[in-house]
Amino acid sequence: MAKDLLIHELCEQLDITTKAVRYYEKIGIIPNPSRNTANYRVYSNEDFKRLDFIKKARIMNFSLDEIRTIINIKEEGKLPCDKVIGLIEEKIIGIDKQIAAMMEFKKDLTKNLENFKNNYESGKNGNVCGFIESITPQRGLCF
Repeated sequence: MAKDLLIHELCEQLDITTKAVRYYEKIGIIPNPSRNTANYRVYSNEDFKRLDFIKKARIMNFSLDEIRTIINIKEEGKLPCDKVIGLIEEKIIGIDKQIAAMMEFKKDLTKNLENFKNNYESGKNGNVCGFIESITPQRGLCF
């Protein structure tokens, strides 16, 4: 990016929404941009780089608080690489837990499906669907 950009130009180049940019300004994850003589927001090359970083971090599923922490570490003159590695490791652990929970859920669904198919007549009983009403809730599921 060679010149300063207006918000619509910036968003077009980065493929992000103006709403997102304004929100990032509001929460302080990017600084408020300068204004031109017509009072339009004008974004610098540094703003562009910051928003590009945020977009890439969001692709990696970093929360805005995590992104803010990473940026703050860099602004303190330190490298945030160790923090990034730690956050990614935490995300992987979380994903592994979600996968395990989903595998258990799949087992439960498969068992229920087999039971329903083997006891099809019981599905006719109940207020709505006997299949669902016959299930014993497990693992503290609550909605």
